[in-house]
Amino acid sequence: MTNRIISKVDYMDEDVAYFIGLLTAKGKLIEEKDNRRIIIDFPYRNLFTRAPEESGIKYSVPDKIKIGLFDIQKNLHELLGEEVSMEETEGSISFIVKFSRNTMVWRNITTIMQDKINFYEFELNPIFYEMPESIQKCFMQGFADASSMPSEKDQDQFKRNRIVLQIPHDNWKLPVQICKLLQIHLKIPVCHIMYGHPSLKRDFREHRMRIFPEDFIKIGYGFSFKQDILKAFINPKKNIKRDPSSLCNPKAKRIPKKKDKDPKEKDEKLPEHVRRHFNAYWQICMACGCKQGKKKPQLDLSFIAGDEIDE
Repeated sequence: MTNRIISKVDYMDEDVAYFIGLLTAKGKLIEEKDNRRIIIDFPYRNLFTRAPEESGIKYSVPDKIKIGLFDIQKNLHELLGEEVSMEETEGSISFIVKFSRNTMVWRNITTIMQDKINFYEFELNPIFYEMPESIQKCFMQGFADASSMPSEKDQDQFKRNRIVLQIPHDNWKLPVQICKLLQIHLKIPVCHIMYGHPSLKRDFREHRMRIFPEDFIKIGYGFSFKQDILKAFINPKKNIKRDPSSLCNPKAKRIPKKKDKDPKEKDEKLPEHVRRHFNAYWQICMACGCKQGKKKPQLDLSFIAGDEIDE
């Protein structure tokens, strides 16, 4: 008999939510007979960055990374009740948690993750839509700590910085689920989602969810150096003045211009429901199940969100 969570609300707290966010973003659940492991990867590209020169922030990023990782390691040990080892590879730093028995902790984790096994297929458990805002924010902070790095390399056409949450190309369900949590429940506008789709000239690369730092600050980062850079992005001396963000409303959008078709749009690497031509990112959102927004007359501001930006 499989044990399930008795009370999903009582079981979930801010520490659990943060951990599930990390796991959803870059985690794996491995079960081979009596060998059970959780692996959470922190790719170097999501750990190393530079603060804006005008911010005046000066510190050793490697030292800050170590402090942040050690804090997470300690918290995971207390939360899971198991030793958490840290291993460094050529491309990432990984946390590894081993379970010698099929404990209630392991069963609850697999239940929350809906019996899926890695971040290429993880979905957002619907229970998070019912949780208090503090729980939702902690989940998103964990997700961001493992999948995002504030960087001046990502700016819109007006040179405004953006925060990018990265989701692997194979996962076509998670982007709209995360977007729903952000927009509907946390009221945090998403600029757009640049899918790894040939129609958007990104072929089979990761999906990139972009959010302005002024909006993302409501969530923030758990890593202190990432949080410092995020704050520097919204320094009034740094940012270009802009109007407040509005929630994406795909049902009211119009196609700015038709895109040329690409033969790779029929590639079997794409799931069947998106194995066709699209003219805008929000059409892919709707094909992936997005039900946000209302049909109403609306000035088309899609160019402001960057519909035509490839990178």
